[in-house]
Amino acid sequence: MLIRTVAQAIPVYVMSCFLLPMCICDKIERAVCQFWWGDSENTRKIHWTSKNKLLKPKYEGGVGFKTLRDFNLAMLAKQIWRMHTTTNSLLPKCYKAKYFPRTTVLKATIGSSPSYAWRSMHQSIWIINKGSCWKIGNGLKVRIWEDIWLPFQNGFKALNQGIW
Repeated sequence: MLIRTVAQAIPVYVMSCFLLPMCICDKIERAVCQFWWGDSENTRKIHWTSKNKLLKPKYEGGVGFKTLRDFNLAMLAKQIWRMHTTTNSLLPKCYKAKYFPRTTVLKATIGSSPSYAWRSMHQSIWIINKGSCWKIGNGLKVRIWEDIWLPFQNGFKALNQGIW
């Protein structure tokens, strides 16, 4: 409990804004595992369980520590989702004006000379695109061959069977 509440909670704010480099994630995970195993600089203790088991969720038989890279991408995807759903707040308006003025955040490209924050958030757009679909509604904005609206079939896209 101590490890989850302290060691893995410290970088949460930074992880919700920026994509941490893999070497930083690895160092934090290594420090968490060393604390769990009881290692110190001078002595190495027996590792009764592997790092992979420590990083597995509890429902899969692991200890439940987070894989920091996946958690980092999830936090950034949460920011993208907020920008997609609350378009009238200040942050989405600023990003839309600079990086995707003619499209939505889910269809945005990286653009030229992006900030590190936008590059970080842009790397998590695929998570939202992979796991979401939308309802047709009144059908005015439907682009049948490009939009994701058929759940769980053919990668959420319609198959182009030719003209009837």
